[in-house]
This record gives sequence, structure tokens and C-alpha cells, in this order.
Amino acid sequence: HAKFNVAQLRELMTHYGPIREIWFDMGKPTPAQSDLFAKTVHQLQPQTMVSGRVWNYEGDFTVMGDNQVPQYGLDEPWQTPASIFNATWGYRSWQKRDDLQGKIHENILKLVQVVSRGGNYILTVGPEAMAAWCLMRPMYVRGVGTW
Repeated sequence: HAKFNVAQLRELMTHYGPIREIWFDMGKPTPAQSDLFAKTVHQLQPQTMVSGRVWNYEGDFTVMGDNQVPQYGLDEPWQTPASIFNATWGYRSWQKRDDLQGKIHENILKLVQVVSRGGNYILTVGPEAMAAWCLMRPMYVRGVGTW
């Protein structure tokens, strides 16, 4: 699968213009595979940052666990990947969507914690099952953005 992944990386890095960051989220590659993936990216676009989820200390920055914030700042570049709902990264029919203001407040607090400790906060917002946006998500993003 490493050859396939490198071919995909080559396509991404050569057909879509400048890429600032590439985010890996995969299983557990070997140290040689992690090195190959990071080197492929940097060879084709030296300015591109490679996420720590390429594994084996080959990334350009550390990625915390999903929705996790360290208790204190780190002495290296890092980021926290977050989602509106901590239990899932995508649409789930069983999710309650009634506490919009609470979710906005919760993620503003997380954003402040991350940034005040020197990190980068990335928030995943995705569509519903049929690829449509539910009304809550744009309202949620506007609520955080208004703050």
C-alpha cells in the first residue's frame, strides 16, 4: 500500500497548486514508510507542512489526540483537531442538535485554550448523510466566527 499512497501523494502535490499543509490520518506505518511519505511531500513542495500523524516523528508538527488539549504549552509546533460533537467526526442520525449555544461556547473555550497555549485549532465541520448541510452547522460556524 505504500506505493499506492506515494502515487496519491504525488498526484496531490503536483496537480492542485501550492499546498500549505497535508494532514495524514492513517494506521501505523513503519518508520521507513513515514519517512518516505514526508520526503515525497517535501521533495515536491518544500514549503508544505506535514502533520505529525504521518507517524514516527517524521511530521513537521505534533498533532494532539482528537479533541484533546494539553494542560500547558508545548515547546514545539502543535495542533488540536476538533469536531462539533466529540463522539463523531461526521453525521450521525442519533446526535442531539438542540444545544447550539452550548456547542458554540464549548468550542470557543477550546479554541482559546489551544491558541493561548501556542497551538493551532482545526475544526472539522461536515455534511449530513445525503451531503446536505443541516441548518445547525452554518449557524454554529457563524456563532464561533462572530465571537
